[in-house]
Amino acid sequence: MSELSDRLKNLADKPTGPCPVGRLLESMDKETAEALEKALAGRAATRVIHSELINAGIHIGRDTVAAHRNGWCRCKAAQA
Repeated sequence: MSELSDRLKNLADKPTGPCPVGRLLESMDKETAEALEKALAGRAATRVIHSELINAGIHIGRDTVAAHRNGWCRCKAAQA
């Protein structure tokens, strides 16, 4: 095997957990997690949700929030 194929195989074999937003939801108290889930499922702009998280001292990327919100993160793969 080539070095690249070895590295790619190792990536595929690693277990994946939730994305940063998924981990954040797991770490929050129930009420706050439910509020964030509702906001993510609602009509608020991703940048507004992201701003609220930043204002609360939670440092997470806006693209990370968008990826989770749109089902493009590894949380969706973990649910399948």
